[in-house]
Amino acid sequence: REEKKQEDPTVEAKRTYRTSRAATEYLSNCIATGALLDLPRHEDAVQQVLGQARKEKKQEDQAKAMEVTARLNEQKQRILRRLSECKASNWLTVLPLAADNLDLTPVQFQDALRMRYGYELGGLPEACDGCGEPMSLAHALNCKRGGLVKFGHDNLRDECAQLSTLAWGGVGIEPVLREATGERPALVADIRVTGVWDSGRVAFFDNRLINADAPSYRHQTWTQTAQQAARAKHTKYDVAAEDARASFTPLIVSQDGAVHAEFAAFMRRMAGTLAHRWDRPFSQIMAWIRTRVQFAVIRAVS
Repeated sequence: REEKKQEDPTVEAKRTYRTSRAATEYLSNCIATGALLDLPRHEDAVQQVLGQARKEKKQEDQAKAMEVTARLNEQKQRILRRLSECKASNWLTVLPLAADNLDLTPVQFQDALRMRYGYELGGLPEACDGCGEPMSLAHALNCKRGGLVKFGHDNLRDECAQLSTLAWGGVGIEPVLREATGERPALVADIRVTGVWDSGRVAFFDNRLINADAPSYRHQTWTQTAQQAARAKHTKYDVAAEDARASFTPLIVSQDGAVHAEFAAFMRRMAGTLAHRWDRPFSQIMAWIRTRVQFAVIRAVS
């Protein structure tokens, strides 16, 4: 009951009214007294009051979120901390427009919400069709024979390639960094793009979609899990990329859209390029890219 009372729109209306009164206090005094209005002073006062109001509202929201999260079990707290720290909630804030490829099927939407709050998925078969083991969310995300690993990987790869095409063009899928020799197999990345980090220089990328809530990762933070996966990718690809006078960047993401630091840097670089090309605010483009990636991950694991 207390939470519903806090969310009552009349409460927000009172807060907004107090903020408006404070922001326009100088203007009101000038009107009441007939004093000459100093417009820069008025604008500074408005910005200061609004900034303080936003700061206070954010602090209240964070305190409330911490209070609610503390009531959950450890596993659900872990998931929500990861999503909050990595800003993996953009997909919940957009209009589900099919024209923008931002729509989900009812099953995909339900699955995404269930994973977000640590619940098992509904409608799963009793056994995995690839290995015969009992089917669960964890098994579906981990099984390399009958799970979602390969499909999810390709879905995310294609989305990153499409976004890279918008920013830089000349994108290659599954480029060969090193040809097969004898018993050593060929080394193949996911994406090749020219000009990402340096003008004219080729950059190779390889995705990995991780079940961050697998039993083997539960003793780690998301940062530790993602960094471990990134190091493994660098060990595998760095030498071959350097031999090709190119760079290599791992694109590590969790099953619920939390990205590793290098993936985030790649998205920021892309957002900067597109913001300049399209003459749009960087923050707007960054949010759009983050949302597109999150939708790709949802489709990959549904």
